Amino acid sequence: MANEFEVRITRNDLPKKKRELPGEMKKRMDALAEEGTNIAKVSMQQSPASGRSYMRGKKMHTASSPGNPPRPDSGRLVNSMRWDRMGTNGQTQQRRIIAATEYAFYEEFGTTKMEARPFMGPMAQQLRGLVKGHFDGILEED
Repeated sequence: MANEFEVRITRNDLPKKKRELPGEMKKRMDALAEEGTNIAKVSMQQSPASGRSYMRGKKMHTASSPGNPPRPDSGRLVNSMRWDRMGTNGQTQQRRIIAATEYAFYEEFGTTKMEARPFMGPMAQQLRGLVKGHFDGILEED
């Protein structure tokens, strides 16, 4: 008959994929957080020396210009960049990227005396474009 069809499953990897999926998701989330941290660090390290120059102790420092990521001076901000998993008992699917200095907020958003030198917002925008690539093919055959 013309209306008949046959479905034949020759291999069913869904139970295996279901078991492996949480670990694979965790691994890919970690990789994405690490990539975001590195993007922020590199953006600061490559920020143009186009701002004001001044003496910092015995060393001359040229700052970044407003709108560009802050240029490293002591390296504290760059070295404070890290990420961690949010939640308890390993039941989390969220990561956060942290700039752990007391002045990171002021660099990102500016003050009444200094214009913003954003580095986290641009990193988040760039990271947004990488998400799909990190998770494409997660259920496909290896």
